[in-house]
Amino acid sequence: MNMMGFPRYDLTAWLSPAAAAAHRPSPSRPQLVFGFIPHLCIHKMYSTMAFRTSAAAPLRTLFAAFFAAVGRLDKSLSPVDTITRLQAHAFAKSDAIYILHIILAIFWLIIMEVPSFPSKLFIPLLYIIALLIPFTSQLFLPATPVFAWFLAFYTNRFIPSDLRPAVHVVLLPTLESVLYGANISDILTRSYPPHPRHQSRGSPTALSTTPTHSSSPSSFGSSVLHFALKTWAKAFGYMSLTAVLIQILIPCAAPCLHAGWATLGALFITHFWDGTARYVWTYVGVLYWSTMYLTHHYLIDVVGGACLATVFFYLFMPDELRAHGGHAARSKYEQYDLEARRPGIGCGRVCE
Repeated sequence: MNMMGFPRYDLTAWLSPAAAAAHRPSPSRPQLVFGFIPHLCIHKMYSTMAFRTSAAAPLRTLFAAFFAAVGRLDKSLSPVDTITRLQAHAFAKSDAIYILHIILAIFWLIIMEVPSFPSKLFIPLLYIIALLIPFTSQLFLPATPVFAWFLAFYTNRFIPSDLRPAVHVVLLPTLESVLYGANISDILTRSYPPHPRHQSRGSPTALSTTPTHSSSPSSFGSSVLHFALKTWAKAFGYMSLTAVLIQILIPCAAPCLHAGWATLGALFITHFWDGTARYVWTYVGVLYWSTMYLTHHYLIDVVGGACLATVFFYLFMPDELRAHGGHAARSKYEQYDLEARRPGIGCGRVCE
């Protein structure tokens, strides 16, 4: 019986080996067809398994590291533990940044009109409570730069108009002409005006600059939760806060946070996960183009946002996360007890 269940007759078994080789008939058509099917199925099965394995391996590593990090979180709900740690904390010069946060928070709360007094006092009250509880403080304290940006972004609308700097609409076109030799944004708009269909919310062009742009910070933040949450929160928060402050002081020279957020996320992902550069930077390139094509930003805004993200990425990246090799530096897989990436896994290797 063969592997498909059909009877197999070997009429040359009584011949000598030489005669059998000379007279053995060729496989019949059913034998060729049905004999090839199992090999084809097996090959396809291994190919599918290899693809699923290679595609699911990074997700398994990410989820395993995420749940391991969640398991290491402090589950205490006693404010006494936080006060004890604060008393034992050795203050450094870098802690002075929290003085700036307090000053900015007081200023924004004073000028905030919605919610009005005394309802707006619940904002600092809830934040202080979150800092006092150990379980929430380990998340809210690193996220302080992000909250500072969000508070500035929301409250700067209440700055009186007579205190705002004057708006100069020729500033960005002039800067583009000086830096690039021409007003490239104006040329792009005149040569390729955006089609109304591309401006709809469901179009791929609009999707690259709206939902994905808005959700990318939380997505990137959760993806690096297990080892770089503090670094991500500092870089993202202070970059966004700087962009808002620049927009307040120079209203027409706001760095593009569409480009900034995407660039920062791409730098983090390609730094910690090998083999992702081509996919991540393709998305970033499409986002750069779509922000200009939809006339959301000038080219110089996009360049400014990308440069701002690059500066804050390297400014806040600690040495233990910056090194990739060397004798003194450990691999990121060894440092965070992750399964190392296995090179070459795929259909070609499995099916050979």
